Parts: sequence; C-alpha cells; structure tokens
Amino acid sequence: MRQRSFAAAWETFAWPAHMQRVCAGDVILMWAKGVGVVGVGRATAGCETLEATDPGRVRSAAEYPGREWRVPVEWLAWVPDGQACPCDEMGNCTFKDVSAEKYRELRDRVRSHFLAKR
Repeated sequence: MRQRSFAAAWETFAWPAHMQRVCAGDVILMWAKGVGVVGVGRATAGCETLEATDPGRVRSAAEYPGREWRVPVEWLAWVPDGQACPCDEMGNCTFKDVSAEKYRELRDRVRSHFLAKR
C-alpha cells in the first residue's frame, strides 16, 4: 500500500461507510495491527472500489478474490514497526473514522510522535 500510494481493504471488513466518507484532504493514519500507527498521509481523492477482475489492484484476485476498497493517499511520513506510535484505540478493525472528539487524544499523540521523528 505504501509503494502504490493507497490505503486499502478487502471484503469483508467492518464499517465500510467510514471508508466511503473519505474526501480529498482527509488525514489517513496507517495502523499496523499489534504495532501502532506507522504512517500518516493525506487522501488525494475519495474511496474507490475495484472488482476482482479490474486491473491495477494493490492485491491480486488470487490473493483477495473480493472487491478491493481503496483510498489514494500521499504518504507524508512512514516509520518502521519498531518506531510506530502506540495505539490501542483501533481494536480489530481495518478502516475506522477517528475524527470524533473522543479520538482527539489519539490524533494529538500521533501528531506529536511523527513531528518528533522529523
């Protein structure tokens, strides 16, 4: 996903509506399960879906035969797993909207963590 400039998910995953709400300019946090936030980027467009037969997918239909949901992203920062920003707030999800006030502390922590890496 990093090399192809996308944040992607494959069916099935929870809360597809969260991914469908993304607009150009939204901040995208790349979360690695069990590790934390490893990347920060800016969406360059809204969500798109590709069928298994569509060319240009991040993952092949042999790997993931369902739809590929993806958001084009300009990645602004990325760190190795060992330098990830700890994040327990994500649970076991694939794509989650963290724009609500209850996620302010998470957003502030991620911003501080990645600014310190500059």
